[in-house]
Amino acid sequence: MPKVLCLGGAHDRQVALRERLGSEFEVVEVTSSARALAELAKGDYIGIYADADHFSDVIDVGRFLQNERILQGMPDGVVLLAGDNTILWGNGRLREWTGRSDVVGANFYEVLGNPEITGPDFCPFHTAISTGKASASTLRCDHRYFRVHAIPVVENGNPPQHLIVTIRDVTADVLQQQKLTAIHQAGIELADLTPDEVANMPIEERIELLKSNILHCTQDVLQYDVVEVRMLDQ
Repeated sequence: MPKVLCLGGAHDRQVALRERLGSEFEVVEVTSSARALAELAKGDYIGIYADADHFSDVIDVGRFLQNERILQGMPDGVVLLAGDNTILWGNGRLREWTGRSDVVGANFYEVLGNPEITGPDFCPFHTAISTGKASASTLRCDHRYFRVHAIPVVENGNPPQHLIVTIRDVTADVLQQQKLTAIHQAGIELADLTPDEVANMPIEERIELLKSNILHCTQDVLQYDVVEVRMLDQ
């Protein structure tokens, strides 16, 4: 059955679109441009009816759809979320990262495998919805890290019900920072000996201590697989 998307408003009773079209068409009613966008992303619509109250919203949705190809080419993920964190639309990046084809309609956190939220905001989506202001945080998914930035969608001055969320894979940056921090700590441990302690150590013990510290830095911190220590100057 042909489907028509209806973005209703104050004139719904006067128009009576469902009665006018009859039983030969399926009318899907939505009350916001964000929901209209989510429905259009599913396809299978032959037309759109928009009440005069939402005419400008439909223009915005049309512009968004025109720019959808640009969003699909972005290296970052972009999704439209409902207030319960359900994904209404996505640019395809989450499907690539997770290998899931059923991203739309699923819970955002479940798609990422219920990641650990490492802060600074431990409820970024709830914060953005409740305050009407953007919020950001970092998620840890096994050995990957994602930076999420949530922006509330304000429609007609009403409290926000939807979020536009960008997701960036920051794994390389986070791991690099962790290495730098670990190297700094290892350097402190290397120097954490008093002159008296060194003086009381035999030469062989000093060499073994230095070797173990070097191995710790290169294997545990830098994660090198093969390490060789050579004495160049006796």
